[in-house]
Parts: sequence; C-alpha cells; structure tokens
Amino acid sequence: MKIIRNNFQQGFTEGVLYSKYLDDVIHTLEQEWRPDKTHTGGTNDNSCVPNGTYRLQAFKRPKNGMIVPTLYNNDLGVYRSLIELPPEGGRFLILMHPGNTVRDIVGCICCGTWKKHPGHVGSSRDAQALVLQAFNAGDKELIIESVDTKEIYVPGAE
Repeated sequence: MKIIRNNFQQGFTEGVLYSKYLDDVIHTLEQEWRPDKTHTGGTNDNSCVPNGTYRLQAFKRPKNGMIVPTLYNNDLGVYRSLIELPPEGGRFLILMHPGNTVRDIVGCICCGTWKKHPGHVGSSRDAQALVLQAFNAGDKELIIESVDTKEIYVPGAE
C-alpha cells in the first residue's frame, strides 16, 4: 500500500491510498505533523507519523474485536507496542481504522471512500473493508510520501 499525502492544513493532513489489490480510490485523513523533541516519530497522540516505509501487522481492537492494520518502523520512532519503546520514547499502536474526522483518531490514520470537504472523509467502514481486503491479499507494507514542499521530514531518513 502507498499513501501519497497531498493536503497539509492546520489540524489535519490528507492523502490518497493506493494498492495493487484495489481499483477504488481511498482518501486518508491524519492529524497534522507535530515533531517531538525527544524522538523522530512525531508527538504522541497529536501527530501523523513521519514519511517512510512501514510494516503492517493485524491488530484486534479490544473494544469491539475489529481487526485493523497497525504500522511500525522502529527506525522512524514508530513501534508496535508500548513494551518496545526505547528510553527516549516514540510512538506505538498506530492503527488504520474507521473514522470520518481527526476527532475520531488519536495519531492514527482513517480512510474514506469519498471526501465531502477538507478534513472529512466519508464511508469509512466501507474504506476500512477495502484496506483489509488489500492487507489480507498480501499488502503488508505501507509507504507514506508527500507530493509537495511540505515534506514530513525526518533527519537521517533520506
């Protein structure tokens, strides 16, 4: 899978998700980039993750039993779980799950099959089913890039 981030606003970041297993357009919504002074993963619970390549793994949400992908790349300061965090900290449990606005996510990524206006995606459960379809078909990697000069840059990740 690949997300191309293409809209950077105060409060949110938007993009488009592509997969070789999908014909549909999937719109993505994340919080805006907020760097952290102690690690490269961005501010916990208040930021999108840095651009880069992530591994995807299935995660069962305790609240409702829904299976969603979680993403991680230790070199970018994004870990699978709290127990993997180094002393300087980092991000963990970054999920791709249903949601329509940034109020529905805490540092995660939500997807929709359509976009009514900036900062809002629609039909997130339909989009989530498509994301899981691609994941279950073998898409176990997520590449995140930006299309313009608002590159979400991580020193040393060139």
